[in-house]
This record gives sequence, structure tokens and C-alpha cells, in this order.
Amino acid sequence: MVERWQAIPESTDLLLIYAGVNDFGRDVPLGQFGDQSTATFYGALQKLLGQITKHYPQATVYFISHVHIGTDFFSAVNQGGYQQQDYEKAIAQVTDLFGVQHISLFNESALSFADAQQATELSLDSLHPNDAGHEKIAQFLRTKIG
Repeated sequence: MVERWQAIPESTDLLLIYAGVNDFGRDVPLGQFGDQSTATFYGALQKLLGQITKHYPQATVYFISHVHIGTDFFSAVNQGGYQQQDYEKAIAQVTDLFGVQHISLFNESALSFADAQQATELSLDSLHPNDAGHEKIAQFLRTKIG
């Protein structure tokens, strides 16, 4: 994603970025706040948001982080020893740095796939939303995006 920002049309006035959970689950090294390397999550996120805010100053940008997931698809701790909440913290720090609005689905208890009942009702595998999960996420996002 860090390299695909250039495909965003110049006339974009609203940009929703929904990302991060696959970086956690696919063991992308977390790095640390201030990293400049796109080999780390922190660095790639900083580059992505830096380029977007620079090249699309007219756009309203929202970064949406995924719901708290269960362990049916990804384990609770990745190979780097990090949990989803560590990537969530990185998203909060970097979005704050660039003044990008962060919508954290992770912190919404009514949208937690880590909760077995919600995972059954709203997801396919405690990671991917089913139709009901997509609808619930969409309803929530409608209340946050103005």
C-alpha cells in the first residue's frame, strides 16, 4: 500500500484508508515511532501518510483500523512477538503525527471478533466480516465520517 498512493486520482477530496491488520498477521516488522524504513510498519505508515497529506492537501483523510480479531485466522501473537494492539498503537501515533483522522474499529467493543459470539454472528473466520459484519461496520462508519 505504501507504494500505491500514487494511483489515487489528483481530484480526490475524501480518502478512506482501511489497513493494518494484514501487516500484523503477516508478520511485517513493527519497528518504532520515527522509523523511516518502509520495511517496518511504522516507517511504511509514516511514508504513506506523509505522501498522502503532502500530495492531497485538499482531501479529507480517514484511517480506519480493523476490529479486534480472534485467533481463527491469525494467531494472537505474530512471529515478531507483537499483538494486534501494538499495530493499533502505531496507527494512533502516526495518524496523530499527520493530523489524519483515525477511526479505530479495534477499540469498539460492539465490533469485536475476539468476542466468540460476535465472531460467530459477524465474521467468517474471526478476521473477515460476513455480510452482517460488513453492515454493522458500515453503520458504525456512517456515524464517524462527516
